[in-house]
Amino acid sequence: MPSKCAERHGGEFRYELAPRVPSFNESDSPDMAASVRALPRLSPADVDRLDELQRWRLRSLSSVEDMLDAVVQALARTGRLEKTYVFFTSDNGLLMGQHRGFAVKGNFFEETIRVPLYVRGPGVPVGTTEALAVNVDLASTFAGLLAALLFTFGSHPATALAGLCVTAKDILDSADGQLARAKRMYSRIGRFLDSIGDFVVNLAVFTAITFTLVSTTGNPLFLVLGFLGFLGISLRVSYHVFYQTSYLHLRDSYAVNRTTEEIREDDLRGDPRALRLQRIFQILYGWQDNLMVSLDRWSGRGVLRSDESIRRWYADATGVRLSGLIGIGTELFLLSLCSLTDALEVYLYLNVLGMNAVWGGCIVYRRGVLLKRLAEGENSSDGSRTVL
Repeated sequence: MPSKCAERHGGEFRYELAPRVPSFNESDSPDMAASVRALPRLSPADVDRLDELQRWRLRSLSSVEDMLDAVVQALARTGRLEKTYVFFTSDNGLLMGQHRGFAVKGNFFEETIRVPLYVRGPGVPVGTTEALAVNVDLASTFAGLLAALLFTFGSHPATALAGLCVTAKDILDSADGQLARAKRMYSRIGRFLDSIGDFVVNLAVFTAITFTLVSTTGNPLFLVLGFLGFLGISLRVSYHVFYQTSYLHLRDSYAVNRTTEEIREDDLRGDPRALRLQRIFQILYGWQDNLMVSLDRWSGRGVLRSDESIRRWYADATGVRLSGLIGIGTELFLLSLCSLTDALEVYLYLNVLGMNAVWGGCIVYRRGVLLKRLAEGENSSDGSRTVL
């Protein structure tokens, strides 16, 4: 069935054709996929039907353009355009004659797997970029930004709904990470995009919470608590990621993540898109990663001298579990719970006092318990070697 369109666009694009790209109804060639070679070439009647389908698709999109233009014009008239983000994307595409396909998808050709995403808004530079992302990435980012917007409303229903959005973001982030690890689909570009996106969403959420609490209570203390909350969650999650990454490196898994992301020679010779994102990542997270390295050296000072002690230090089950308590999942769970109960001020106190106390416990365990245990093991090993 042809695409539908508004009556005003019914006579447009009369002479448009399906794009005649090199892969359109291609002939047999040695480098052709066997699955394509098995398909019959499109007949002249098939090509005519594709051309007509292409015209109807363009007419239908004209109505979408009208709608988008009306939204942008309304934002401009009300003075909100420069404060609004507009996202435009679509479902996967169809093969319109490419590789002998007749309006089909569900395959791995470039024409169907690529999805456009246009963004307009404050701070978004003019230009284009290409990066690997899937729907779950977009959904997670949108859920976080929507939560930030809802927090600014200041009402209990809006705050509770924001809490649900935060929960959705947590679930989607977890699903995205688990999917990538299960399929071993590691990507430097994806790694940087996820981290930069998390920073932007966290900044938006804490700005919204701080704005709401200050405007509703008139208490400037929440300005300090909001800043400390954002700083605290950033550092605690960096601490968690440092030890999680170090542990995974011991198992020779997830090597695409480094404990620190200094730009190396292989980065300079690699994908320029990844390098651009890495530079942004360095600005946002480089100082945090270096702080975690210094904290780790201080915590394990004098003990991490042998491969075995290093292995035991980063693979210690209690240490890994403790650092897991300050991962982003715990942080978002607390925010969701306090949002549903309309207790954002309680969340800031829990963030600044409670979660930092847990972080302090992680540091004390490594410095005061694990360090002593490894030191005793090192002394015992040295004594054994001396006796022998």
